[in-house]
Amino acid sequence: MTDNESAALTRALGAEIRHWRNIRKMSRAQLAALVGISDTTMGRIEREGPVDVTNTWSIAAALRVPLADLVRRAEEAAFMNAAAERSAVNVAQLESEASDLGISVGRYGQEFGFDFNAARAGLARADFGLAARNEDREKPRLGDD
Repeated sequence: MTDNESAALTRALGAEIRHWRNIRKMSRAQLAALVGISDTTMGRIEREGPVDVTNTWSIAAALRVPLADLVRRAEEAAFMNAAAERSAVNVAQLESEASDLGISVGRYGQEFGFDFNAARAGLARADFGLAARNEDREKPRLGDD
């Protein structure tokens, strides 16, 4: 795992913690008090991600979310975000190359076998997939109160 991938996963874990705190209708201060850390530290964790496994475990327990689920969901989000970013960069790069060559994007795609419309539709599907995933995350699971 690269440093960028690790940082993305850590940020996604922080976002997942914020998501579950909101689902549980807890303030940041309430969660911080349950875990035994300051409100400021909790804010940093939600923005940048946790750096301490013990705090992460304590946060998961306070949120009544299994630690494995919290990490798995963060991994999924980090993977989807990375895939969407790579796709966007590839489409933008190819569009730029077409422009540099002075030919239309459609003609460039035909000549080199790349369908820009399909690529853009794929990005839209990836965005929709993230939105659907976020809606699905809010559905209570067995064992949730």
